[in-house]
Amino acid sequence: MKFNFLKVWLIYSIIIGAVAIIFFYLRSTGLLFTAMAGIFTGLILSFFTTLYFKFSGHTTEVNVSRNIKLDLPPSIVSQKVVSVLQEIGANVTVLNEKLGYVKADGKLSGSSWGQTIEVFLKKSDSKTHLKISSRPRLFTQMTDKGENISNVERISLFLERDIPTKQILPNLS
Repeated sequence: MKFNFLKVWLIYSIIIGAVAIIFFYLRSTGLLFTAMAGIFTGLILSFFTTLYFKFSGHTTEVNVSRNIKLDLPPSIVSQKVVSVLQEIGANVTVLNEKLGYVKADGKLSGSSWGQTIEVFLKKSDSKTHLKISSRPRLFTQMTDKGENISNVERISLFLERDIPTKQILPNLS
C-alpha cells in the first residue's frame, strides 16, 4: 500500500489556497494569513486522508504491473497481446515486435482520463517473459476505482490460460 503524502498535501493546499485567495479579494483579510490557512488546512486534510487509507485497507496505488512467463515465442505472444488489448477496448498505438514492446491507450471513463497500458516482451530460451503495466494517462490522477488492476489481471489471465477471450474477460466496470 503506497500513498504519497506530499502529493495529496500539495493538491489539497493548492485547491484550498486558491479558494482562500479568492476570498481574500472579496474580504479585507491579509494575503499571508489566507495562504497560511490554505497550507495548514491542506496539511490537516492530507494527514486524515493518509490515516484513512492506511487503516481502512483500501489501496491508492494506480501504477500496476505484473510479470509473467509463457512457453510461447514472442511473435505469437505479441499477437495475443494485441488481441486481448483490442478486446478490452484499448487502442494499440505502438507495436514493435523487434524491440518487444506494445503500448495501448485505455478508454476514458467516469473515474479516469484513460490508462496507458504497456507490455514488454523478452525472449529467453523457448520462453517469453512479459511485464504488463497499466497506469493513468495523467500523472496527477490519484485513484482509478481499480481500472489499472483490472487491465493487468484481465490481460494476464487471458495470456496464461490460452482460452477464448470472450470466456475470460468479464465486464469489470
